[in-house]
Amino acid sequence: MLRIVFAFLPLLMALNTPVQADVFKCVVKGKVTFSGTRCAGGAKKITVRTSASSKPATTRQNSNHEQTKNFIAEGELRRKIKALKLDNEQLERNINSYQRSMDFEMEVLRNKKNFSTNTSAGALWEQSISQEMTAIAKKYEAKIDSAQSAINRNDRTLERLEERYLKIKNTPVKKDNSSNAKTSPNHQKTQQYIADGENRRRIKDLRLENNKLEEDIASYQHSMDMEMAALRRKKNLSANNSAGALWEQSISEEMTAVAKKYDTKVDSAHSNINRNDRALERLEK
Repeated sequence: MLRIVFAFLPLLMALNTPVQADVFKCVVKGKVTFSGTRCAGGAKKITVRTSASSKPATTRQNSNHEQTKNFIAEGELRRKIKALKLDNEQLERNINSYQRSMDFEMEVLRNKKNFSTNTSAGALWEQSISQEMTAIAKKYEAKIDSAQSAINRNDRTLERLEERYLKIKNTPVKKDNSSNAKTSPNHQKTQQYIADGENRRRIKDLRLENNKLEEDIASYQHSMDMEMAALRRKKNLSANNSAGALWEQSISEEMTAVAKKYDTKVDSAHSNINRNDRALERLEK
């Protein structure tokens, strides 16, 4: 009997609910027994306290489920954000490629003009080349505008996704008070320090990129002025006759094409600066 009672004592002490029980130790006919009720004679009272968790299992399960759900949502948002950023990077590479191709085609046509003669036929030929240059500038303007519109759409989607991501990440999760569920204050500080450092790095990169874009704009404007001045000097060589008039008209059309080319480049740079400014505004809040 003694062995049976002792065998149940560890089970009583291992119960997961807060229980306090009284056990009586009795000596009957020289035999020691334990009972939940007071026995006759001199009984010794023993108080047994069972260990208890601070939160029921269902609360811990709900907490774990919420953490898992948030973890999955964060991962999906990170994947979408990464995909959109990669798409924007490809679109920006496309824009740069369009600008290089436009420059190349315009230069080929400009070199072609050097073979024209100062006659009516030569003037008509130059005029047709100038019109072709204008068409090329418009062709690449349409491509660049389309890519820039796609970037702007992605940016709007990115802004919404990043707001949702931060909202989920900063939503406190109900946790139990057991020692295994406590979050270290040092761990929280470390995470905040890493996040702040990443924001500072991103802000610095965006500002450097804006400085580079502003330098590019100044370079575009300087190049446009140089090309316009060269065409203006070329106009001064035209003859005062019908052929000269056609020649001057072709040069004017070329000047329009040159202006369109650099206008497209400057607009693209300004769009990128505006995108960076919006990102800086979000990061510096």
